[in-house]
Amino acid sequence: MEVLYLSISNLTVKADNVDWGNNLSVFVNTDSRFTGNITVKVGDEEKIAEIKDGSGNVSFANLKANTYNVTAKFNETNLFTASQKDIN
Repeated sequence: MEVLYLSISNLTVKADNVDWGNNLSVFVNTDSRFTGNITVKVGDEEKIAEIKDGSGNVSFANLKANTYNVTAKFNETNLFTASQKDIN
């Protein structure tokens, strides 16, 4: 019997522009079979987004006025290969 890894090539990340003083919400979507944690990084700050049935989100507060890169990634599991998605 062979067990194959499932690829999560459909990892998507969405973050809208926000005004200074408001929280930045980052939305992560992936394969609906994925439940677990995905690390989301904005600038130098990292947080864990809890993903259930392929979707989740995390908020960042007190960001200084600037343009930031947003990265979402997770490590390989027994079912899914590692994946990373960057937006700016």
